[in-house]
Amino acid sequence: MAMTKWDLWSGSVELRGANIWLGRADDPIYEGTLGAEKYGAGFKQSDFNALAATGANLVNISHPGLFSIAPPYTLDLQAQTSLDNLLKMIEKADMFAVITMRTGPGRSEWTFQWGNDKTSDPVNGWFPASYYNEEVWQQQAAQDAWAKMWEHIATHYKNNKVVVAYDLMCKPNGKI
Repeated sequence: MAMTKWDLWSGSVELRGANIWLGRADDPIYEGTLGAEKYGAGFKQSDFNALAATGANLVNISHPGLFSIAPPYTLDLQAQTSLDNLLKMIEKADMFAVITMRTGPGRSEWTFQWGNDKTSDPVNGWFPASYYNEEVWQQQAAQDAWAKMWEHIATHYKNNKVVVAYDLMCKPNGKI
């Protein structure tokens, strides 16, 4: 790699790249639209190589949390493997990465879709209101597990050559 991650933050900071999103492709609501893998969007090495060829040097990975949404808030090894694989592809493309957690203990993917549920919008709503989970804002156990998830992530990726930053929670909103 031509640059180290520390070089990104010295002198003038010039980060160029893309934000990518991964959802849980096994959720029935998506009906297989996100690909065959559990954590989908189906990114391939060629995608990251093409991005790097445009002059990009950074990918912000908006990924489902590495711990489960519901108690007992355990490590999801498939989620971790998904993130590990993305980071390997980003490294092969000679870019850096920011890890962002979209979901995690007490916070579901549906937090980003407020008002689009079938109860709030009976005509255009597209998922059951029961999909919402915002317990992280009220439940100490979920908050503690969110912190534990990030402790695990920081430990697991502390020596990773391409991870340059962490975004602890994508779009915190405390809607409920």
